[in-house]
Amino acid sequence: MTDNLLSAMVLCYTCGRILSITIFLPMKQTLLSFAFLSLALGTAEVCAQNSIVAGQTAGLSYRVLQPRMEIEAQGGGYQGGAPVTTVYKRDSLDIDNDGLFDITFLVSSGASGGKYQQLMSQVAAGHPHVEFLKGKSTRGIGDRSSIVALEAGQVITDTTAPFIDDFSSTQVPTWVSTIQGKSLQPMFAFTLSSPIGAMPDGNWLDGLPHYAGFRLRAGAGWRYGWLKVQTKYANILYVLEYALQPAGTLAATSSATSLAGLFPNPTHGLLHIPGSLQGSLTILDAIGKTVFSQEVPAGSEPTLSLDMLPTGSYFLEVRAADGFIRRGRFEKI
Repeated sequence: MTDNLLSAMVLCYTCGRILSITIFLPMKQTLLSFAFLSLALGTAEVCAQNSIVAGQTAGLSYRVLQPRMEIEAQGGGYQGGAPVTTVYKRDSLDIDNDGLFDITFLVSSGASGGKYQQLMSQVAAGHPHVEFLKGKSTRGIGDRSSIVALEAGQVITDTTAPFIDDFSSTQVPTWVSTIQGKSLQPMFAFTLSSPIGAMPDGNWLDGLPHYAGFRLRAGAGWRYGWLKVQTKYANILYVLEYALQPAGTLAATSSATSLAGLFPNPTHGLLHIPGSLQGSLTILDAIGKTVFSQEVPAGSEPTLSLDMLPTGSYFLEVRAADGFIRRGRFEKI
């Protein structure tokens, strides 16, 4: 009996990608051949999914961080009754490998309220097109926005339903995009020392790994993903794994193109953007933080004055009202 290669190429009717699988099969085992073709077709269905569940890896771009990402902040607080500068630590991930940091993790340790020690771990969007699944804290300390701690198998999908907090019954939007430095970032965990002991807050206080839901803008739609994260004492954060829907998952996601022809590049101060543009123009630094934004009128071919920017690498993005995105990169020297 001779073994032969059996291949199948399946066109996903939703994302337009060709899925190819090749295996060795005995020629006479036709049942296995049919099973193989069914597997290929099933793969196409996975590609076409419009929602995911926490911990899912099938049909997603999936990565285990080896070694794990560890962000820890130690110090700060008070010495001799005087406040000491708060210690901040951060790290970032480029989830979709497009050159932009999509998600930034922030951990802090320092002084609060004149005499208390405060520890906090948070997450921030690297650019305006990242959103997190969040709700109000269920522990009722302040009015904090807290990342929802998902267990494996819980659905992450598009929804307009508000998150209802178990503690206060306050309705809070399910999805939020919070750029670092713009406002309070959603937190994983928080503790504040007090005369009666540590006051904890947040949905990630048990020290166990949980899943955080996020989504990236893709044209007029979204690509959904999850992060597997663990906290320890609120000032130590471990990022273990993450997954994201492929770029072709949604029919409306093929709307990002290169913003070619930026000149002069590198630039000493002026940057010309060729072509007829309209929409929201954003410049982000190398860590994905927004440093400049403005609206571009219809038919514009703007020249930007960038004297206010320090030297370094930057990303430029123009987003039209219909969700069409053009991206480019330049150097300021």
